[in-house]
Amino acid sequence: MRIAFLVLVIFSSGTCIADDNLRPQGTNCDLVSPPENAGEDFNHGATVRIFPRAQDIGSSYSGCQLMWVQAVGHWTIISVVEIRDGNAERSWSPTTQDHERFSCRYKNGQVVSGDAKSCAAAKSLIQKSLAAGCVDKLRKAMAVVDSDAPHPAGCEYE
Repeated sequence: MRIAFLVLVIFSSGTCIADDNLRPQGTNCDLVSPPENAGEDFNHGATVRIFPRAQDIGSSYSGCQLMWVQAVGHWTIISVVEIRDGNAERSWSPTTQDHERFSCRYKNGQVVSGDAKSCAAAKSLIQKSLAAGCVDKLRKAMAVVDSDAPHPAGCEYE
């Protein structure tokens, strides 16, 4: 009887841990491609789309901020940040579930689970972005002028 109970506890806790790493649920969490008004950024030459933009995430927003990169003609999700009441709670990726970064949990800007030394700062999880269309404008501006060219009008990180 004790062995059966122990086995039940072990499998139940494993299920809870595994469930904790499932894709977040809520507003915008199930998007598969970026909406037209998604923000933009670029990293190593690749355009990244971000939705919703950080400027649109207020203290009452609960849901997800997603980040996509374009891969062979379609958008691929690279990260999902779960947000509750405007605060990042965790980061999730469809491709990397066992990485230390994805075991970190946050509450009100503080690490509450995971190795605080290995966890990203909570304030860095919600990504600021440029308005839609700004990545192309910036690339064109930098091709004509030097790399210290000012941002085109309306293309600030928000």
